[in-house]
Amino acid sequence: MSRVIFHLDMDAFFVSVELLRRPWLRGKPAVVGGATTHRGVVASASYEARRYGIRSAMPLARAKRLCPHCVFLPCHFDDYTNVSAKLFHLLERFTPDVEPLSLEEAYLDLSGFRWLYGPPLETAERLHREIKNELELNTSIGIASNKLVARIASARAKPNGILYVVPRNERDFLAPLPARAIPGVGPRAAEQLHLLGVNTIGDLRVIGERLLRCALGSSGSWFYRAAMGEDDEPVTPRAEPKSVSREITFPENLLDCERILAGLSSLVEAACRALRRAGKQARTITLKLRYADFSTVTRSSTLHEPTDLDGEVFAAGRNLFRKTWTRRLRIRLIGVSLSNLVGSGWQPELPFGGLRTMPMSGASRARFKRLYAGIDQIREKYGDGAISQGTRFLKGMSGKD
Repeated sequence: MSRVIFHLDMDAFFVSVELLRRPWLRGKPAVVGGATTHRGVVASASYEARRYGIRSAMPLARAKRLCPHCVFLPCHFDDYTNVSAKLFHLLERFTPDVEPLSLEEAYLDLSGFRWLYGPPLETAERLHREIKNELELNTSIGIASNKLVARIASARAKPNGILYVVPRNERDFLAPLPARAIPGVGPRAAEQLHLLGVNTIGDLRVIGERLLRCALGSSGSWFYRAAMGEDDEPVTPRAEPKSVSREITFPENLLDCERILAGLSSLVEAACRALRRAGKQARTITLKLRYADFSTVTRSSTLHEPTDLDGEVFAAGRNLFRKTWTRRLRIRLIGVSLSNLVGSGWQPELPFGGLRTMPMSGASRARFKRLYAGIDQIREKYGDGAISQGTRFLKGMSGKD
């Protein structure tokens, strides 16, 4: 029996989440990425905005020129992470074999589940319906006997559609599609293929594997197998997270220490919240600085005891910043990464080999854990911007000032 692989991709995910709070913007061109005066890029564009040629990773200033009346929205990454967690919880109700590709994209292996859910198309319709009912978001689903064809099918199903490539029809489905429809074929590869006279996926089959290998090396064999609709790669369920990272590019290069630390504070809040959501604590904090001349430095510090508390992470990050920012050049970007993760049930070692200094007492730690549980609940219900901490508060709870 053929495998049953779903590729699920949420439609304009970041924008769609923003529109849950701004339903009056539905049907209008909208972009997530920040104000057009900032040096940012488009993170997500609504389908109405895409009609003007706006695409992800495009500079915001260019997007503004293409569509002056477009609505530009700030990025609320924690909100997208919250919705993503709910999405994957829903997907795992259908099958344990879920492989995330991003916050809004995943493969599902439903092979052998026909007896439970019925035919693949009916299963996809049920999944599509439950996502709409529970999350109020649209999604596109491709169904095929392997990951490659399922992913191509979901792209053809957009927006808000389902496309099922019946087993043994893979080659017929792929043949008329442009070669760039194959995942991983970018502009440069498409140009190389065009020089070989290849415009469609069917042309790849006609030209043959030997010539493709001569022209493109080992990747030629991969192109040929893709054109044949062959892919035996398994769906690999998600692994335990190894780190949590956040970074921000400032609207202007900064020399003001307080403003830079304010940016670090917001990154620490987001990263620690992600840790708590995953039930993890971190021992290693890594700071990343990018200067105005685009040179980049990173510095790390390992704590005596793991933590998921904002104040303790901020204190370590601030110390790293003071040690790292020695050139006194303007700062373009700052980032923080939390790694060396352990479960939240981790117990500290008994200090028989010598005293260990804890940043705060056990009672204070428990009090702050309750505080952050409440803060997380408020943000979960009312959004990322509903409550925020100042750097003075973080400094105070770190026990360092």
